Amino acid sequence: MAQKTHKGRPLQFLLVEPNEPDSRWFDIVLDESHLPATTVHSSTCIRALEAWRECRLPAIDAVVVSERLPMLTIEEFVNAARTLDSDVPIVVLGDQLPLFQPLTSDYERFTKPLSEHDIERLWCIARQRFLRTRQRVALTPRVNWGSQVRMPGLAASRSSGTIPHSLSVDIHAEGGE
Repeated sequence: MAQKTHKGRPLQFLLVEPNEPDSRWFDIVLDESHLPATTVHSSTCIRALEAWRECRLPAIDAVVVSERLPMLTIEEFVNAARTLDSDVPIVVLGDQLPLFQPLTSDYERFTKPLSEHDIERLWCIARQRFLRTRQRVALTPRVNWGSQVRMPGLAASRSSGTIPHSLSVDIHAEGGE
């Protein structure tokens, strides 16, 4: 069973589902799971991709997309989504699992109708993405513009050509000193 709490904001799912009853079913099962998550809905993949590209969507932790899309194939949608976010988990919803799915598939497949177990699996996938993203942000050095920053052993000294144990760098905002 999935851990049903986590610190921070609720997880965000982008649901691209042209079939309104399937979209409602997703919301019902997610609501009954009591998992901290919200859903942004789009009935077409083109509208979803445009809103995502234009940053009109909140941070997306996982994309859930119907196998049957008007206008684009699943492969075209996945390729377009990967240009917007290369490691967002993508789950394709279909009526049945294919007999053969390549090992290098760039997405997971679930069957309709979704169960609470499927929602918990999806939530765990999205939570892993959320934690990886949070860890990357925590590891990103914070820089105060106009101050000195020490970066141990990253670059050679300009004058001697040797690699120092730390490098002192002055960082100034544009038009600064």
